[in-house]
Amino acid sequence: MDRRLKVLLVEDSRTDAELALHELKEAGMDCVGRRVETRAEMISELETFVPDVILGDFSLPQFDGLSALEIARTRSPATPFIFVSGTIGEDAAIETLEHGAADYILKTNLKRLATAVRRALKDVKERAARERLESRLSRLARYDALTELLNRSQFRDRLGGAMARATRNKQLVGVMFLDLDRFQTVNATLGHGAGDFVLKQVAERLEQSVRKGDTVARLGGDEFSVILEGLGEKDGATVGAQRALESLSRPVLLNGEEIRLTVSIGITVFPLDAHDLDALLRNADVAMYYVKEHGRNNYRFYSPGLEANSRRDALRRGEIEQRLARLTPREREVLDLLIAGKASKMIAYLIGASCRTIEHHRARIMDKMQADSLPELVRMVLEQRG
Repeated sequence: MDRRLKVLLVEDSRTDAELALHELKEAGMDCVGRRVETRAEMISELETFVPDVILGDFSLPQFDGLSALEIARTRSPATPFIFVSGTIGEDAAIETLEHGAADYILKTNLKRLATAVRRALKDVKERAARERLESRLSRLARYDALTELLNRSQFRDRLGGAMARATRNKQLVGVMFLDLDRFQTVNATLGHGAGDFVLKQVAERLEQSVRKGDTVARLGGDEFSVILEGLGEKDGATVGAQRALESLSRPVLLNGEEIRLTVSIGITVFPLDAHDLDALLRNADVAMYYVKEHGRNNYRFYSPGLEANSRRDALRRGEIEQRLARLTPREREVLDLLIAGKASKMIAYLIGASCRTIEHHRARIMDKMQADSLPELVRMVLEQRG
């Protein structure tokens, strides 16, 4: 073992206690023991001594074994309790196990003691591991593993509660959807490790920017959401959006380099825009995408007129996606380098082709994408990628 095994012996016989410890040491256990024989002594000892295992006699002159077991369950519930007794009938033995004892050993068969102790300690270790796993799984069911913010499911539950409270208190609830602009570029150029670091920084800043009682959640990818409770008027959500924009405008420092972020925010307000939870979420999403399609790095409140714009923009993105699908793998490679602002000679060097071949690829890309100029091509692709 990594340290000395601490044993509490509830035993009126000093000799029997020493025999039990001797048996454990003979089995290779480095242990230290404390002996008690009354209720008061046991309670007092457990206040300062944290045993790894408790060995208790079933029959004591001033104290019975089941009472000792009950004290152990109350004061040190994770510690295994093994009865070591000279006389214990079958019915009594079963009763001890039903009350939570780990095992029972007859004093005439102490050779079993070390095995029983090892098994009990192993059970404790495995139970603790299971409990840690269950706790982690329970948390993962409610929280995002990367940022430790509430996940989408818990966000919906929290929003439902906020809507109910707002109805009772005749208040408003603001819902903000936030999407990082061109976050894919961070992953593509710096790697997913850097992307994860940025997402955690965003989560921390959003939590710092909201009021106490507001809720921040990660919906997935680079999408976050904020619930603004207890608003007296619609414009109260404006303050929340402005704080979010300000907090995310500061560059993120990674390995001495600055990563600059912008964010598009869509806002909807309950019950002004909708009474249904799913409708609210849809409204916030529509408003957020409107911002992304019209300049980014801003916020916008939902209004019914945004729906038509959203449908048109979705159709536009679909058309661009179809055009991108017609490109060959090599043309996509060239396109990515064009978007990154590489010159034709550099592209040729990077992919091992002649400048003439690159110009041929560029012409075919422009034709397939139905773009009249390189700037228009870049705008179309960035528009589709969000």
